[in-house]
Amino acid sequence: GVTRTAATIEKPTHNATIFLRPRTLSITTPDKTMALIVSFLITHPADLLLSERTGVNFYPKKSFSLLNPPLAMPLTVQLRAAKLPGIIGHIAVHYWFVILKTSGADRWEVWQHPEKSECSWGHLHKNLMAINAGVGQGDSWVEAEWHDERAHILTTVIENSPANYPDQNRYHYWPGPNSNTYAQWILNQVNSSVGLSPQGLGKDYHGLCYFKKTGPITYFSTPLLGFKIIWPKRFELHLLTFPIILELKPFKISLPFTPANQPLGPNATQHSHHERR
Repeated sequence: GVTRTAATIEKPTHNATIFLRPRTLSITTPDKTMALIVSFLITHPADLLLSERTGVNFYPKKSFSLLNPPLAMPLTVQLRAAKLPGIIGHIAVHYWFVILKTSGADRWEVWQHPEKSECSWGHLHKNLMAINAGVGQGDSWVEAEWHDERAHILTTVIENSPANYPDQNRYHYWPGPNSNTYAQWILNQVNSSVGLSPQGLGKDYHGLCYFKKTGPITYFSTPLLGFKIIWPKRFELHLLTFPIILELKPFKISLPFTPANQPLGPNATQHSHHERR
């Protein structure tokens, strides 16, 4: 499923704890102390573990157990947003995706300038910046988060977007295509009921004329006028690509430039929106 959240990702930390095997040590000189340390390292190499924060910890072998192995991070996909720099940041935001795996994290987005990172395909970039870095006016926040099967489906679409996204070599601030056009394109590929906020300018750009009906989603778009229906939950009217959105469950009306979902606070973890396959 998917949960709209405001969350901070932090690495786990470890307390600096020293355990020594029970034995009697008689230390009388510095030379003898060094000899004991060298002997311990030679005879107990597996007992030496490096802590990320505090240096060296010594753990007794009996503390290791196959009954409690380290837990692997489940595959997670985040939709993140941040305010654009300058005055435009009061009415528009920049969207991107983050894929979190056990092996690491990747950030995927379209940028106004092409070929700005080692992994780039025109305006489409992978790991241009840190996964949670803003774009010039404050920190970023998490708008939606997927796990399990939906995360796998989204990951496949995102990682194959260099070969499939049609506008990677074009960029226009208005009406598009831009960074938000890409983010909404990814969501459209999986028929997601999650949509970008009205501040995601460019999300509804599909060229001069576009029509598509897939399942509960009906979409018609031109730079001047368009609409999007996600039956029976959401109705959108687009004027010059600026959306007026009516949501029924729960009832909500969003006008152009309505702020995107902001973090609820340092301890907040969940918004009310869920998506199911």
